[in-house]
Order: sequence, then C-alpha cells, then structure tokens
Amino acid sequence: MKRLKRIASVALALVLVLALLPIGTQAAGSAPGKVTVTKVQYTSRTIVKVSWKKVNAAAGYQIQTAVNGGGWKTAKHTAQQSVTLPKKATSTVKLRVRAYVKAGSQKVYGAWSKTYTVKAYKSYSSKPGRVAGVAASGSKITQLTLSWKAVTNATGYQVYRANRSGGPYTRIATVKGTSFTDKTVRKQQNETKSYFYKVRAYRNTGGKTRYGAFSPVKKAGWVVTQKGGSVSEEVILYDTRQYCNGCGADITGIGSYAHMKSRTIEELMEGDCGGSTFVTTPVGREWKTTDRPEKGYWK
Repeated sequence: MKRLKRIASVALALVLVLALLPIGTQAAGSAPGKVTVTKVQYTSRTIVKVSWKKVNAAAGYQIQTAVNGGGWKTAKHTAQQSVTLPKKATSTVKLRVRAYVKAGSQKVYGAWSKTYTVKAYKSYSSKPGRVAGVAASGSKITQLTLSWKAVTNATGYQVYRANRSGGPYTRIATVKGTSFTDKTVRKQQNETKSYFYKVRAYRNTGGKTRYGAFSPVKKAGWVVTQKGGSVSEEVILYDTRQYCNGCGADITGIGSYAHMKSRTIEELMEGDCGGSTFVTTPVGREWKTTDRPEKGYWK
C-alpha cells in the first residue's frame, strides 16, 4: 500500500513539474530543428559571411567546411546567427550548418542545412558577360520597349541612348530585369527620328561594382503603317422622307398616328392611312475633313 502511495506521489510531482514548464519548451535531449541558411556572400577577397535563421531553443550552431573536394571539418561553433570564415581566393569551399541543444554536458545536434558551394573568388569578381539580343518593340508612338538576353550572374543592367549611332550616349535607366520601356521617345506624328541604344550588365560583389562590355548598338525606328493627320474625303448627302401609304402625303416629322388624327372621317374612308413608307434619296455632295491618328510599330 505504501509503495502505491509513493508511486502516486512521484507521478503527481512529475505532472506538476511538466505543468510549470513554459509552453513550447523543448524536452531535454530532443534534437533541434534544421537550419535554413539565408545568405552566403563574399565580404572581401578572402572572407565569406554565412547567415541563417534562428532555430527554436538552439544553444548554438556548428559550421563545417570542405575545401577543394576534401573531407568535412568543423570551422566554428557560435551562438550567433552568422559567422565570417577565412577562405583562400582560389579555393572552392563547401559549407553546411546545424544547430544543437545542451543535455547536461552533452550536445544534441539537429540535421545539417543544405550544402552551399562557394567558388573561387575570381568567378565572382570577374566582369559580367556582354549583353546580346537587344530588340525593340511596341505599337505606341510615344513609347518603345527594349529587351535583351539575360547575362549570367548579372546584378542588373544599364541602358544608354543617343540620337545618332556614334553618340554621345546618355544613361537613361538602370534595371534589374531584361527589359525597359522608354517613354521619352517621339511626341509628334510623322516624325522620322530614330534612336540608338546600347546595354551593359553590371555585377555587385565584394563591395565593388564591375561592368561588362556594351551590347552592339541597336537602332530603333518607327515603321508607319498608317499616316496621321488631316484627311479630306468626299461625302454623299442623303435625305430621308416619310410618306403615307394611303394618300401619299409627306408626313416627315409628323408620323402616321398624328397624320391619321388630322384626317376627317370622309378622308379616312376614301383611303388607307394606316401605314407609311420611308424613302431615302441622294441630294448632294460635300468634302469633309477628319483627323486620323498615325499607326505603326517600333523595330
């Protein structure tokens, strides 16, 4: 009986302890969650910074690296959510991160993060490639759209424009994507002006901006499919009249019902005034001038 009482007391004490634990507290010895790395970047030619999201209840993090295809080695332990690692500029390094919790004097580790490969610094610091495939399009007279092929590892692109192929060229835009709409082109109809464009890629790395070579110059011209302006054309004038089917009277502007009401009983008995006919005839010609918009496309 005493033994049963002891067991009951221990069970009650355990329940009370668990009830006092904060909600979300991780049980001792339970492995932490998997680390999600958010950024891996060079901060200088020989320093790489690695950052990741916080793992709930983690006491710290282990970072391992593998240099030039070698085995994994622990590079650092930290309680922070980022580290800086020394690295030879010419080496290729793989890295991974995992969280751990402490269980007494022991560390219990979670799963490794995704493996990230940091290539030789040269591949990041070199200039981006040359932009190719610049094309012009658009059907609005006052704006045209330029597009081009993406350049590997480019941070963005600079767009330059000139009024003649030899320049001078002025930078008119800096964009992240592979297209740009120029809304500062032709403002008047029937202009024959062309524009000349060239585009280059740039890359931001190691605190510096590096530029690639300019694309070949793209001449963008407006192709007219319909000229705009004032257009005169001869117009035939018509006159439409309404006649009573019974008596043949011209009831234009009056209508059948009003016409019947105006007739006497004797007149109505003599003829059928219950309907009418509309007759349209040409009565002359004149010249009319209209404004027609210019239509076309950019190429």
